[in-house]
Amino acid sequence: MGSGPGRPAPWMRVAVAMLAVGWGANQFSSLLLVYRSTSHLPDTFVSLAFATYALGLIPALLVGAALADRVDRRLPLRLAVVLAGVGTLLLAAGSESSWLLLAGRFVSGVASGAALAPGSAWIAELSHHDGPGAGARRSTIALSIGFGFGPLVTGVIAQWAPLPELTPYSVHVVLTVIALLAVWNVPDEPGVTRTRASSRRAEIRATLLSPAFLRTTPATAPWVFGTASTAFAIAPSILTVPGYGVVVSGTAAGLTLGAGVAIQPLAKHMERQRPGLARRTGLVLTAVGLLIAAAAFEVHVVWLIAPIAIALGGAYGLLLVSGLRRVEDLAHPDDRAAVNAFFYALTYVGFAAPLVFSELTAHQLGPSALMIGGAVIAAATSALRQRPAEPEPRA
Repeated sequence: MGSGPGRPAPWMRVAVAMLAVGWGANQFSSLLLVYRSTSHLPDTFVSLAFATYALGLIPALLVGAALADRVDRRLPLRLAVVLAGVGTLLLAAGSESSWLLLAGRFVSGVASGAALAPGSAWIAELSHHDGPGAGARRSTIALSIGFGFGPLVTGVIAQWAPLPELTPYSVHVVLTVIALLAVWNVPDEPGVTRTRASSRRAEIRATLLSPAFLRTTPATAPWVFGTASTAFAIAPSILTVPGYGVVVSGTAAGLTLGAGVAIQPLAKHMERQRPGLARRTGLVLTAVGLLIAAAAFEVHVVWLIAPIAIALGGAYGLLLVSGLRRVEDLAHPDDRAAVNAFFYALTYVGFAAPLVFSELTAHQLGPSALMIGGAVIAAATSALRQRPAEPEPRA
């Protein structure tokens, strides 16, 4: 598709919308310490607000995928950008009522759910002339930039600007307007003929229940955001710097997602050379990052938050690219939004990690012991062998 002189390519405009949704989804993470200290909210409530995002996201993923398959990719993504802005306004109002934080996180989750599967599938379609894997890499980079810069910028503003529970959200309001202008008139990809979702259900079900999908994806996918949330939500809550906790938290998030973006060309190369290699490497890197966290929590060496974020961020990037590439390999183009939805639903189980961590440590389980246990599970998961995709006749 042409983009016109001086106009960004269509996939770039969709990527801006994905970036804006990712920003809105993750900006809250660097403000966890603000709400704990300034608003004096209990750790469990703040962790619950963080996890409430997934409660809105998972059902919206399935609805967004169905809309994308029945109508087109545009409607759910436009709606998602609008909802991301609404979620931000609710979070900003949370300085007056803490329960609005739960509402804001829920709406932000709905926005992400409505965007992720259709947006990833749309970028893949708009990138099909650029080779296999280009769409997965581009959508992952767009999301990761939003996920990373959201908390980084928010953390810097919250550390030094007035009204730290309100001012940081203004950036995303502006970004939402830009994203709406960018994506609103992007046409759906011509030449892609979609059947109605109802006529594809059997094939979608067959893909999701195939040994090639079930053997590794359900066990691996939760680590995608399990690694990321451990690096930017759990680690800064233990490795605190008095007076600078917010900016440290934002920097940890920026390092985590920055490492996730930086490693993605390598992930693409790994998957091209040997399918499944990026997945295994990502799980091994997860174990390494968790072991560094265990040591850092034990001796309380704050600067170790940097290698923790880089290792777990690299794991996040490897696992997300390999998972999306796996969906591309297994699913028919007409089914990608739906299969992407199930994959993303599994990845966002990882956002419960801070809540689980908070609950377990409240029952006298040591932070270091939990990190070691996680490292053992990740290492064991890496030993699962990925079955090759089997070509099937397509309708």
